Amino acid sequence: LGMTLLKNGDLKRGFAEYEWRWKTTEFSPFKCPHPRWKGEDINNKTLLVHTEQGAGDAIQFIRYIPLVAKHCQSIILVCPPELIPLFKNIPEIDKLMPPGELELSEFDIYVPLMSLPYIVGTSLEKIPANIPYLKSTNSNHINITDSQYKVGIVWSGSPTHKNDCNRSCKITDFLPILQVPGVKFYSLQKGERRKELTKVTGNIQIEDLSSQLNNYADTATVIEQLDLVITVDTSVAHLAGALGKNVWTLLCFNPDWRWLQKVENTPWYPTMKLFRQSQSRQWQEVIEKVQAELWKIMTEKMIIKC
Repeated sequence: LGMTLLKNGDLKRGFAEYEWRWKTTEFSPFKCPHPRWKGEDINNKTLLVHTEQGAGDAIQFIRYIPLVAKHCQSIILVCPPELIPLFKNIPEIDKLMPPGELELSEFDIYVPLMSLPYIVGTSLEKIPANIPYLKSTNSNHINITDSQYKVGIVWSGSPTHKNDCNRSCKITDFLPILQVPGVKFYSLQKGERRKELTKVTGNIQIEDLSSQLNNYADTATVIEQLDLVITVDTSVAHLAGALGKNVWTLLCFNPDWRWLQKVENTPWYPTMKLFRQSQSRQWQEVIEKVQAELWKIMTEKMIIKC
């Protein structure tokens, strides 16, 4: 019910019902003897905020930290190690640490990160979307100096995601996009599926950056140097949106609740454009629309240059 309400844009009721996730077998509640924060005044207490679910969820909802910081003395964030370099630039976070290294004496009260929209009473009109709300740390000094139009691509999410068979596609599905002239493509794909790049032949310009992307701060450093990111529904879409980068997100026929329904944009990320499937597991129409949009950009650039 919560996810249905959220998908229909009724965020206040949706986030309230979404709290029932802790009653299902899919989620493991944070085990702690301290009380859970419900929005009361805690200006003399240290609040522990813990991430939950995937990296994309953490990146999307970390925007609430500055709002919460007004209600407490200090904030400790517990998150996966690969997110720590990215989140360390958020000034309202006093301490970051991975799971398993926390002492109970370090905090007074806790809250799950994805419960914050419910606690602050988020509605569709009051989504905190002041971007960028994240920035890179210039980790590893990854520099892209190419003068061409630079586009980052991701064609697949985590293979362990329960909806991966619908939300991910293959690099070969991207070929019409990769054939748009005048564009230099950079693969931000991680994991085993980056090996699909061997299937890309011909004179397509695409550079595999996976070996330089050790964490999300590295990926942010690259994204900030690109002109556009084209990605399926995965954490890179959230990262590009949080950085205020132009990002085109390719969605399956029945996408996640956060993308609402039928719209081509999202109040969560003002610089993001959504491309939706009209039929289940059929990427061709989506790819053709993206290709046409990219052609339009490159044509306009050629006209201006002439």
